[in-house]
Amino acid sequence: MSKRLRPMIAPIQAAVRAAPVWYTIPEIPFPAFLELLNPIYKRMSMAMESKSEEDPLFRMVFQASQGMSDEEFDHFWKQQQMAKRLQMAMGDFHQNLMGLFDGWENYKQGHETKCDIGKKDGSVICEIKNNINTMNSDSLRSVTQKLQKQAQMGKEARIIIVNGNIARKEKDGIVWMSGRDFYQEQSGRADFMQSVQQTMFHVFSTYDTIESLHATL
Repeated sequence: MSKRLRPMIAPIQAAVRAAPVWYTIPEIPFPAFLELLNPIYKRMSMAMESKSEEDPLFRMVFQASQGMSDEEFDHFWKQQQMAKRLQMAMGDFHQNLMGLFDGWENYKQGHETKCDIGKKDGSVICEIKNNINTMNSDSLRSVTQKLQKQAQMGKEARIIIVNGNIARKEKDGIVWMSGRDFYQEQSGRADFMQSVQQTMFHVFSTYDTIESLHATL
């Protein structure tokens, strides 16, 4: 994943701030959760301009096939760019959230393992992917090789597929598991991921900006 959670230096006021009633994941300190929302709101507020040149043939064919006007296509395209940005942000969110459990840490860019998170005692190392289809054959080979290297050092190496409906299994010395199972393992409850979804739904359906959220706390 492209970004790691920067070291959190929360103000004293945030550190002692009581969690609101809609916050349903008490296993994670509320001030730390607030920090995870910053990059998501930032991506939502970014200009929806693409760095690539527009493909006029694609635009023409898509508009014709869908019966879209220029204005409708422009709106659709902006929504698509927003969705891509949010998808990337949610991958980072899950990684950073997983690294906040007691005894775990998020690895900074350039960490010697080149992985995403791990136990502070070094016994478990994890690579996190949002979906199974985010890895092509080359990236899967790269992930497998670096995790196998960790396994050969006596560590438990894991690939966590956040949105994967997969049963826990071991293959080629690497443990595969779903995000739901990881969250259950760390929190001790099967509905932890559902609680995360409920909390996030409330936040983003209620507060347009991070400033409006903080203003209510």
